Amino acid sequence: ILILATLFCIYLNLVQSYQYNNYILPYDGIDKALYWKIFLVTNRDAPGLFPFPDSTKLDFYKGVEYDYDFENNQPLWQRGNNITSETAHSGKLSGFVSGDSNFSSTLELPVSKLPHDSGTLCAYITVWVKAKSRDANTKIVVSVVGRGGESYSWNGCGVMGFVLKLNQWQEAGALVELPEFKSLDDHVVVFCYGTKGFTYIDDLDVRFGKLKK
Repeated sequence: ILILATLFCIYLNLVQSYQYNNYILPYDGIDKALYWKIFLVTNRDAPGLFPFPDSTKLDFYKGVEYDYDFENNQPLWQRGNNITSETAHSGKLSGFVSGDSNFSSTLELPVSKLPHDSGTLCAYITVWVKAKSRDANTKIVVSVVGRGGESYSWNGCGVMGFVLKLNQWQEAGALVELPEFKSLDDHVVVFCYGTKGFTYIDDLDVRFGKLKK
């Protein structure tokens, strides 16, 4: 029995390492219900796998919100070339990521524009996605980039676990704790990224707040 228990613990550790590296096991915010929901799950794209991030955990800053509908150029957003009129959640245009076009339009927000009071600063991101196939590995990415262009924090949150049906618009989200910034010249960078499949993206919204005590 001891040998079997030891072997199972080793197996569980390997599965959970795989889950963490493939964005199945969250790095924080997990509770008993979610733990058992994803217990031994290795399909990162299982429909309805992820609960929507809980916005009630945050005290949002007023006026610190950046949204992009892929229709026009907007300040602080770097508009990508992967814009299409084939479909849209709102308006006439949307973005997309695919094996040939990995990065969506990108928010590049100077740290100097964020509040600097005490507490744990978080980014809360929502985006509407329309996936063509289950092999898509699209992620919401939040990175912090230093003055020299190096990224010293990178979090990728998979969106396919939010997708219940293919070829339909569905909302995905992420809540990411930000690190202590090294300089006010640094940037918080938010975008969608994918190397497989094809996913339309629209109405990308980024808000910031502090974790409630």
